[in-house]
Amino acid sequence: MPRPAAAMRHRLLGGLAALWAALGAALGAAACLPLAAAAQTAPAAPAANPAASAMAAVHILMDGCAPLLGDPAAMEAWARRNGFVAAPPELARMFTTEEGALVWIADLPGTNLAMTHARDGRECHVIAQEVDQAAARRHFLAVLAAIGSAAVQVEVEAEQEEVQNGAPVAVLAARIQRTQRRPGEAARSAALRMPRSGVTAFDLIGTAMIVPAR
Repeated sequence: MPRPAAAMRHRLLGGLAALWAALGAALGAAACLPLAAAAQTAPAAPAANPAASAMAAVHILMDGCAPLLGDPAAMEAWARRNGFVAAPPELARMFTTEEGALVWIADLPGTNLAMTHARDGRECHVIAQEVDQAAARRHFLAVLAAIGSAAVQVEVEAEQEEVQNGAPVAVLAARIQRTQRRPGEAARSAALRMPRSGVTAFDLIGTAMIVPAR
């Protein structure tokens, strides 16, 4: 199974760290790297490459979802810029039942991925097939470590277990907010969801949403 090259991984983490550090006056910015970099160079095939899917799913969550929450136009621009296409209504209904939600489908070598977000942009989800859970956890924690800075506070929460589609899911979440923020300014939550039984169909892998600041 191909593994992400160290140089590519460092480039991705460095770009994400720069993105989050540049939030400055508000948590929101444009993406800095093409998603194809996260998808690796896995050969095109009907089945997903679990390692490539893991890295790409975390990249979508932490680059296309979390920093752009509350700005659906920026999410759409990010999706289109990174090779996503809008799902037709009949396909979109397979991924979400939320009224007015937008669904974006990625066609990348070795991955089966989708990104959905609410019409107001306050929630965003990553859906994927056949994700290497250990790789996803590793990438998620590495990105969280990379974006933490004097300006951005990252608080990793204790892992919890939930039930998703009738199966147990381990949820690893983090709260992300500016160190110096205005009164009432919201924070962001990014959560990685890892099915205990493995991913055998399209499942919710990542969730980002706006949450009250502490």
